Amino acid sequence: MKLTELINRFQLCPCVDWPSPPNVPANLQQAAVLIGISDDISPAIWLTQRPLHMKHHPGQVSFPGGKVESYDKDIYATAAREAQEEIGLLPQHLQFLGKLPNHQTHTGFDITPVVALIDRNFQPKVDQAEVSACFTLPLQIALDKRNFHQLNIERNNINYRLDFLPYKQRLIWGATGAILQQFLHQIRP
Repeated sequence: MKLTELINRFQLCPCVDWPSPPNVPANLQQAAVLIGISDDISPAIWLTQRPLHMKHHPGQVSFPGGKVESYDKDIYATAAREAQEEIGLLPQHLQFLGKLPNHQTHTGFDITPVVALIDRNFQPKVDQAEVSACFTLPLQIALDKRNFHQLNIERNNINYRLDFLPYKQRLIWGATGAILQQFLHQIRP
């Protein structure tokens, strides 16, 4: 898929709410993640991997992002601030396209996925305290439904559907996998 087609599909197709997992807590922490698309001939999605020393979700693949702070102007500011902190993405390298409906997690977060183009000249500068690796997932790999797999798992006597995508010795799953599926559903031909 070419970048112009991706932009048109994202901006012209109506966003679809994605089902949240069961057993979502009542008081959710507001958060934002950045679905950053490389502004290149072959678009790719920027992802990070959390370090193993992290208390929550160690080693997991994620989008740059985090909790909304009181000083953030809006959800876009949250996503941009977190991406700058985690991977050194400066605001001048971003062009926001919009956002997807919120995704709620059973771990207590109400996540707003924000979609933006990232300048092709961007070179990540990883904060090792928050990110162990930063990499791109080619959009063509992500768009191919055959690359995604599903598992039904049980946690605390509740069944969950787990979407995951294996990519270069990494697994993209959990909230990141669900948000990625939501985004792909929006732009898939």
